[in-house]
Amino acid sequence: MAKGNIHVEKTAKSENGDEKRDIHIDESQLRQAVAAVCKLAQKKTKTDLLLAAGDANKILLSISFNKVYESKRSKDILIKVPLPHSLKADTTSVCLFVKDLDSTKRELDDTIDHYTELLRSKNVTDKIDIIPLKGLSTEYTEFESHRRLLSMYDLFLTDDRIVRHLNARIGKTFCPKKRFPKIVNLKAKDLKKEIDEALGSGLLTISGRGSTCMLQVAHTKHTEEQITENVLSAFKCLCEKIPGGGVNIKTLHLKTTDSTSVPVYYNAVQPTDIVLNKLKRPREEVEAEDVTTITGGKVKVYPSGRIDIIKQTKVMDKSGVEKIVTQVKPLMKPDGLALDKPRKVGGRVQKKSKKTVALTTPKTKKSIRPKKGVKKNSKLIDKKTQKKFSKKKNIIAQKRGSKKAKV
Repeated sequence: MAKGNIHVEKTAKSENGDEKRDIHIDESQLRQAVAAVCKLAQKKTKTDLLLAAGDANKILLSISFNKVYESKRSKDILIKVPLPHSLKADTTSVCLFVKDLDSTKRELDDTIDHYTELLRSKNVTDKIDIIPLKGLSTEYTEFESHRRLLSMYDLFLTDDRIVRHLNARIGKTFCPKKRFPKIVNLKAKDLKKEIDEALGSGLLTISGRGSTCMLQVAHTKHTEEQITENVLSAFKCLCEKIPGGGVNIKTLHLKTTDSTSVPVYYNAVQPTDIVLNKLKRPREEVEAEDVTTITGGKVKVYPSGRIDIIKQTKVMDKSGVEKIVTQVKPLMKPDGLALDKPRKVGGRVQKKSKKTVALTTPKTKKSIRPKKGVKKNSKLIDKKTQKKFSKKKNIIAQKRGSKKAKV
């Protein structure tokens, strides 16, 4: 059933009780919505000088859910949406975060030259600015420098080996703006295809803090036919990957960054009929890294906070053959706290400090430290304090008795 530009989906139950849902978009209504958005974008280009100069405006797909997915870990869900027509325009600026060749050196030229030559050897013709991980720690330290970096580029890519290090450096600025860098494997055989797929695909962020999210599906340099194909491809991908499936999509709207939204799709399913399945997060592979503070070993830092020291030593076998033995020694607990070991301060071993219980006397109101062999919850600390309290009680009782005798 169609209402204007809105396509309504209904459900029907089979003999077994399972619901059969017909999830699709009416292409004729979609083409009308795309034409309306293109007309709105053309009106904006006449008044906006930047867009009139040749810059492309984003075309966004607004997605509203019937049921909100709430994650226990309170982490955003990132869904990669492949599109048949690339989102990269001629004026799109791209930045790539890479791993340092040598973390001990402060100079960045060697790392930049290495990855520039790598992209050139793999026939990557796109203009990409390279920023090593060390550069984020030295040149982009203040909050204003992060905002300036965010406004300088349209798209961000990152090496898959340094993803876990970016949140501590630029997460406070990039995460609220939903400008997450797209992950790229720089060790892939076909690096050109890997980068083209990253630049051409969209990235949907589901935060779980609201029922609506945005996905870029095209720009104003695309034709109406290309925009239609991108929307249909994105809808098909979302039906497979979002929590609850395609039935959980309530409405779809098309809009530019500064225009009114045009309705494309509407689903009349009740939220109580939707079951959200738990999403399985892929485990992140952690590589061992060299650290200057540990000689003859490498370090693995896991997302949970656990740190392992890996050392390899050569050992002679009974038969006289050398073998390499790998030893893994945990340095940090999974909760991020260091193992309980005495620390050396000024050449002496510092003992573990004991907690104090704040117990106060009625007159001085000073805290008293508990001594050895005394329970923390006990009101009286030791024999000396017991005598003090008992003397005061006797004095108070004698005064009260003398007053009653006088009366």
